[in-house]
Amino acid sequence: MAVYEIRDAKGNYLNRVVADLDFVKDNFNYFEEVDSALDDNEYTAKAEARNWRNRELINTDLIASVADHPEHFAYLSYRTALRNWPSTVDFPNKKPTLSSLDARAWRDGELALTDQASQTPDWANRDNILKYRTALRDWPSTEDFPDKKPTLST
Repeated sequence: MAVYEIRDAKGNYLNRVVADLDFVKDNFNYFEEVDSALDDNEYTAKAEARNWRNRELINTDLIASVADHPEHFAYLSYRTALRNWPSTVDFPNKKPTLSSLDARAWRDGELALTDQASQTPDWANRDNILKYRTALRDWPSTEDFPDKKPTLST
């Protein structure tokens, strides 16, 4: 058994597997054996994160299938975030949450509300609105997200 990085035809990293060489040769066209001792902790963290993500998807299967559930769309968004999570910079350290989706929805609403003001050069307080919109766009990648919302200076 060894650790192999699976790649696409262009050499882009797709996944990492622990398997024997025959299995890898039979199932993948592009791969490379890697020294697993260098990053066992990272590999373990990613594997544990994927297991948590898979359990979350299973645990939300029923709710996602109930169209009239009051949080139906939030759960659909949450499940999308869970599926996309391994390909984001947040993986494996920052898990998607339902509250983060609520925060994103609030942020998107604030961006929509301030859109006209940002595009009107003579709008009162426009400079502060532009700074606020920048803070809103950057907010999900900060430590304040989702608990501490950006505020508009007057």
